[in-house]
Amino acid sequence: MKKILFFAFSILVYLFPESQTRLSPKDFRKKLSVTTDKLILDVRTPKEISKGYLKGAVFMDFYDSSFKQQVETIDKNKPVFVYCAIGGRSWDAARIMTDMGFKEVYDLKGGIIVWKIKNYPYIRLSNDSGRQGLNKPEFEKMISNRSLVFVDFYAPWCGPCKIMLPALDSIEKEMKDTVLIVKINADENLQLMKDYHINSLPYIMVLNKGKLLFTQDGFMNSADIRKTIRRFYWN
Repeated sequence: MKKILFFAFSILVYLFPESQTRLSPKDFRKKLSVTTDKLILDVRTPKEISKGYLKGAVFMDFYDSSFKQQVETIDKNKPVFVYCAIGGRSWDAARIMTDMGFKEVYDLKGGIIVWKIKNYPYIRLSNDSGRQGLNKPEFEKMISNRSLVFVDFYAPWCGPCKIMLPALDSIEKEMKDTVLIVKINADENLQLMKDYHINSLPYIMVLNKGKLLFTQDGFMNSADIRKTIRRFYWN
């Protein structure tokens, strides 16, 4: 019976292959360069697009209520390269497109922020200064004399970052004599992101006089933030 089920599953996979593929920035760029008659799809908001975009991209805001209707206008037989800010929306968009019958959908892992960190080419608009912000030595000098520093790498367009913000603001007031809360805007500090090899947001660091004690890749709730601060304050 198990053999029959496995055989049936194999037939289904053959008949209905997975068309959604997540690629690293390196592989995404390579695949782009060798693929003809393709479409590059940017699913970010207009405000995010103003920070720069990939050459040749068309724009369809994932949050727009008509997103699926817009996607329906794309040729399903054409390879589609989709990206967003950090990879969440583009993965969901790629899944939607796969379910709609698109033959080839390639998703940029880590989004355009990692693309920028890799120094891959993109179109800068006139209102995009391309500012790199702090580098590692400048950052370390800034916090070197502080006994405990909690650093939050965030971006204004990052959903989990927005959820964390009220908790951080509250903790900053409550524990100002215990810890220094530092918020680093990733869009304005790409060089620092490169120096610390940060490829996703939010990203947390805890330091003591410049010494790195703790890191976390991803969201932290209010209770965990407080617990982490107390853990290193008493050590």
